[in-house]
Amino acid sequence: MKKLLTIFIALLLVFSLSACGGSADNNDEEKPQEQDSVAQEPVAQEPETQEPAAQDNEDPEPSANDPAETASQADAVSKAKAYLSIKPFSRTGLINQLEYEGFSNADAIYGADNGGADWNEQAIKMAEDYLDYSSFSRSDLIDLLINEGFTPEEAEYGVSGAGL
Repeated sequence: MKKLLTIFIALLLVFSLSACGGSADNNDEEKPQEQDSVAQEPVAQEPETQEPAAQDNEDPEPSANDPAETASQADAVSKAKAYLSIKPFSRTGLINQLEYEGFSNADAIYGADNGGADWNEQAIKMAEDYLDYSSFSRSDLIDLLINEGFTPEEAEYGVSGAGL
């Protein structure tokens, strides 16, 4: 029952973020993002021989110079911040959610790592959320947080911070 409730809440959040995030994000920076995403994702938009070359030229820049953030990386950071403002996530869980939203693995990792999350605080929030629904032993709650993608250290910190 708990798993079904958690899945239902997660799906509800995904649908609400998709509905809200799509209109707000597109209005703010619609034209630049569309142009950049065509250059970065030629297979999804218009496969041309010139476009993959543009993608190859852009890949070394973000890794060599972090301030040169691509449009898809900026979108991933924005989406990560939106998710974190609604629900606690582990780093792994957030990466998986961003990938589910259609971000590449690299962009999902970038979004999770640059979304401003304190993973220990996220573990506390998730532990508190679980305790709001039901009672858990300390070890069961730690196992549950690890299953959610937190490291054992983050899970123990979260459970302690939630009062167990």
